[in-house]
Amino acid sequence: MIQSYEPISVLIPIKNGSQYLDQFKNTMTSNLRDFDEIIAVNDGSTDSTSDFLNNWKESSSNLKVVQTNGIGLVSSLNLGLKHSSHKWIARFDIDDIYENDRINVQRELIKPDTVAVFSDYDFIDEHGNKYGLLTSPILPSPTAISLVNSVRTPHPGVLFNKDAVINVGGYREEDFPAEDLSLWLRLAKIGKITSAPNCLLHYRIRKGSISSSKRDQALKKKYEVLKKISIQKQDFIYCLENIKEIFEIYENYSKSEQRKILLIQDLLVTNRFFNDSTINKLKIISHGMALARNPVNIKELFVLNHEKNKRYKLRQSFID
Repeated sequence: MIQSYEPISVLIPIKNGSQYLDQFKNTMTSNLRDFDEIIAVNDGSTDSTSDFLNNWKESSSNLKVVQTNGIGLVSSLNLGLKHSSHKWIARFDIDDIYENDRINVQRELIKPDTVAVFSDYDFIDEHGNKYGLLTSPILPSPTAISLVNSVRTPHPGVLFNKDAVINVGGYREEDFPAEDLSLWLRLAKIGKITSAPNCLLHYRIRKGSISSSKRDQALKKKYEVLKKISIQKQDFIYCLENIKEIFEIYENYSKSEQRKILLIQDLLVTNRFFNDSTINKLKIISHGMALARNPVNIKELFVLNHEKNKRYKLRQSFID
């Protein structure tokens, strides 16, 4: 496949990330090919980040360092876009952990109408303890409707088309801290969003991160963004009318039962979002009840809820 040779720009905004830079450098050594590049936007770091990046740059032709003076995440991301040389951009965050083949797995899923590629991912804490796995929807329409819940398309795990992102207006300051959801919603209107059925990202829940410190603000902004941009109803209708076929496709992948359960949940939330018919709601519930007749699915649902509650308690511990 010609797509497997598509050059990639890695975009990583950093502010005071020195404790994670060794780990990140090792990850890049495993992920990058000679024709790929890294765009590190160092946004006013006051620790040893600048020294580390400058030393790394001297020994690597792949690395570009963009120095800023605390312009914020959204501006840093848009600046990184401008400095990226390649059509496809992989977002990384300095504190997360990635599989060594992440970029190549996603790179091979690029098709002419693709605008973004995500993956399965799991959660870890500062000590590497696990807090559950979230499987991705894989297919374009299920991925599009999953944006209503906005938990299955993690920002630091995306590979996206630079031209498409610029075409829809890039990252928007007014949508922070839901700037990623805003971008996915706009991208879904002009192309297809898919995902790899592989756990490629280990997302770190930690005190002080934007996702933890601005969680309430992000949830409020999420609903504002959804109301302003919305998802396309045809994706909801497609999933509802083709749910059996989607389930059959999921059977070909790992964690198929979880993917089915999460699709049912996404359909219910989307139905409520559109304030759609009771008939559609009953159809969704009927499919959910069919899944519930399998004891394996009941156990999977219990695990999903238990892990979600563990993550909630961990984030609450940062506030208490």
